[in-house]
Amino acid sequence: TFFIEGSTGNISMGSIGTPVPSASNYNSACLHISQAGSSNVGAQLRFTTGQTGHNANDGSFIAQWEDLNVYLTNQEAGGWRFFAGSTALGLNKEVLSMDSHNNGIVFNDTDENIDFRIESDGRSHMFFVDAGNNRISIGAQSSPQRLLHIKESSDTATEMVLGHPSGGNEYGGFIRSNSGTAQGLTLGGYFNGTSTERFKIDGNGNT
Repeated sequence: TFFIEGSTGNISMGSIGTPVPSASNYNSACLHISQAGSSNVGAQLRFTTGQTGHNANDGSFIAQWEDLNVYLTNQEAGGWRFFAGSTALGLNKEVLSMDSHNNGIVFNDTDENIDFRIESDGRSHMFFVDAGNNRISIGAQSSPQRLLHIKESSDTATEMVLGHPSGGNEYGGFIRSNSGTAQGLTLGGYFNGTSTERFKIDGNGNT
């Protein structure tokens, strides 16, 4: 069935009558697609063209399936392309492409000055790619100063561990920068979960 609610401008398709939620909830009209049937039936919006064909295995679709997951699926040899900006302003840039047939998942494949940032629970730049300066930072550094900039929070030693667990304890080695105003670098190892300094260079170059 196809239903248009004249008072709100909402549209419903499928097995539902009045569209839910109503436009008053979001101050805009909505399109509600519903599918009733057996447990393996989902509601979907499908796209096909003359090139893809119009059968069940053709084209692409967005679906809410019976397992409560939402699926974005391209059944053709292409992938998905995500753009941001305005074509009229010349800012329509491809920011993300997902293509299992060719390039995999690529961010900023068109080489634009678009940064990439991942937040953690307490840090806004836990992983950050500075596109304009071709630099990467990890940790607490929002503006990387070198090709790779790893930094802990203020006045805290930064440590990179190259290790492996065994029996629930840590084994391996570490590289640590000194905390505070002190300069220098420490190399050491982890044995049975306990860290031990093996080599240290202080701010004066002494070892």
